[in-house]
This record gives sequence, structure tokens and C-alpha cells, in this order.
Amino acid sequence: MQCPRYKSASNKAGFIGKTQRPRCKKCGFQFTKNKPQWGFDPKIKQVARYLYLNKMSIRSIAKTVGASAPAVLSWIREKGKALVKSTEKRYIEAVEVDEI
Repeated sequence: MQCPRYKSASNKAGFIGKTQRPRCKKCGFQFTKNKPQWGFDPKIKQVARYLYLNKMSIRSIAKTVGASAPAVLSWIREKGKALVKSTEKRYIEAVEVDEI
């Protein structure tokens, strides 16, 4: 295999699971054949947000979609911040106070 950085030859540098992990002879960078898959599908995030809006707990949502509870919470907060930025700020000009 060739190093993705320098395109030079590589040595064997152990295993990850059952996959051989090569190391670049030139720079020492360790890499694998497959590209890492980061994150969840946006549809799963959308389903998680929908379940949250329907009063399902974050832990239950995490079990349902196969993610961790902190990940689900960050998806919800991320969408909330996007909504706050997209809405206009409205200021109250006058307030009427009753005797009570």
C-alpha cells in the first residue's frame, strides 16, 4: 500500500481487529485501507429530533437510533442553535402590569 500523504511505500505495523495496518516508511504515518466513517446519517438525526419533540426521553431515543445519549443531545442542541440564529430577534416595546 502507498501512504496517502507522500505516496511512498509502507511497512506492516500491526493489526486493527483483523485488518493489517501499514506504516509509511518516509513519514511514519499509520493508516488503513478503508476510509473511516464519521458521524450518523442526517435522516437518523432528523428522526431523533422528531422523537424528542414528541416527548421521548434522550436515553430512549439513543437506544432507538443506536447512538449515545450525549450524541443525541448534541444533535438537538445543534438544531436549536440553528433555529435561534435563523429567527429574528423581537423586542418588547411595552409591558402592561396588573395589580396582582
